[in-house]
Amino acid sequence: MKFSCIPTALAAAALVVGGAASAQLAPGYSGFSDAPTTATEDQYWSFMRELGRCLAQSKGAKSIALMQTKIDSAEEKRAFDALIRRKASNVCMRNMVSATVVRAQVRGVVAEGLYKLQPVSAPQAPVPQGLTKPASVRSIHEFADCYVASNYSDARSLLVDTQLGTKGENERVRRMAPGFSNCLPQGQQIRIVPMDIRLALAEALYRASAGLPTVAVTIPGKEAGE
Repeated sequence: MKFSCIPTALAAAALVVGGAASAQLAPGYSGFSDAPTTATEDQYWSFMRELGRCLAQSKGAKSIALMQTKIDSAEEKRAFDALIRRKASNVCMRNMVSATVVRAQVRGVVAEGLYKLQPVSAPQAPVPQGLTKPASVRSIHEFADCYVASNYSDARSLLVDTQLGTKGENERVRRMAPGFSNCLPQGQQIRIVPMDIRLALAEALYRASAGLPTVAVTIPGKEAGE
């Protein structure tokens, strides 16, 4: 069973390595045609990397507002729309004239962009104090909170030393995988998706650096406190 205990886009729309959403480049980008062209996989992930950095830097307040919402909530959708959907006035969309992006991917790259603006993201910076593991792990976000609490430096290194959607990221996650065992649900078969791991860790790292509570997630069929 894949590590997809919740219907967040990170889980429900989890990507196998190389599975990008669709996007189109503006006319003239290819140098051969005035018609929009479909972006390649590498172009898509390059766009997503730059998107997170750009939104964090140029739309900081709206980026933070997105990170303060509950995953898969109406509030999150409103914050997402305010941050990214108005392409005509959004310089961060660059030459992408249309894009179908997974909301949780945007949330993850924005978290990474915000985290990298924090002094604690520097490799030599001390580990934040007071990090605690969740009482249970039922989602990829609780996994990330658990891993960051016990392996902060390794999680930080993934973001600092590799880039989203690259072979370097895949290799680093493979090397990190033996350390995941203490933060994975027991008795389940788990499929590791490097990009999903990175995006969840990015949010956990940002929340830890900003002193925010761990991410709020709704588990289907479970009420708060169950």
